[in-house]
Amino acid sequence: MKILFLIFFISFLSITLTDLSHPVYIAVTQLEYNEKKHETELSIKVFHEDMEKALQTLRPTVKTFNLKTDRELAETNDLISIYFQKSLEIKVNNKNCSFKFIGKEYDAGEVLWCYFTVDNKKSFKKIEITNTIFTELYPKQNNIIQVIQANTRKNLLLNKDNTKGVLNF
Repeated sequence: MKILFLIFFISFLSITLTDLSHPVYIAVTQLEYNEKKHETELSIKVFHEDMEKALQTLRPTVKTFNLKTDRELAETNDLISIYFQKSLEIKVNNKNCSFKFIGKEYDAGEVLWCYFTVDNKKSFKKIEITNTIFTELYPKQNNIIQVIQANTRKNLLLNKDNTKGVLNF
């Protein structure tokens, strides 16, 4: 077990240290079914610098969106919603689900959390996710998907070469 951990740790270090300007290209997408409210909640955790670059693909004439400042552009929330709508597809129990932006917050560091409600009122039996978040920006982008229902948590790791995954509950 120690040898497996050591191999994983050395592999992780070699991957992250190859590009010191931005060593980790990762986003975390979490879907959670809230049984009490009969609704699905979506949270997306990204680096705000990556979000800034992604927004510039939607509005190339804008030099900066001033994320995490009091000078943030008024259209930022709409553009964040548009970006994630085009980069993320969710299908629950063979039904395409739309999702609606409800807000965002920044943590004390470099992280931006975006929150959505998903048009799904039923528990998951099967969930299909296509996630291309930031894959147009970074060839080494990894997207971690966490799906939570009751006491069950399932995960996927998607990337530019593998953008779609299926989880069965």
